[in-house]
Amino acid sequence: MNTLTETQVNELRKHKLYTITEESHKNITYRDGLNTRSFILDNSEIKGGGFPFFPIDNVFMYTSCGTYIREVTIPDNEPVYKELGTGFYVCQNLILGKRKKLFSKSIIKKLLKE
Repeated sequence: MNTLTETQVNELRKHKLYTITEESHKNITYRDGLNTRSFILDNSEIKGGGFPFFPIDNVFMYTSCGTYIREVTIPDNEPVYKELGTGFYVCQNLILGKRKKLFSKSIIKKLLKE
């Protein structure tokens, strides 16, 4: 697990970022806007929690994670962690966009275009 520098986070913000969810997960109901989900950082490894998200290029690697897709925004001053060996990032606070059905025709077309 690597902590991104402020420069790296700002570079990441230039890309469209997404997360894939269910309606709720482990007693957390996702909603539009700012969501918070803390996690435990143990020996540079996240032990449950947080919000995983990824650039558009990696969306199809994580389609088994849920049935909804949301565009996400990283809040200002939010620490972001890169999960080594994967295509995703994790943070404790994330701004979620509108929930959309992952496998709808319009979403698949949009993802393939981007």
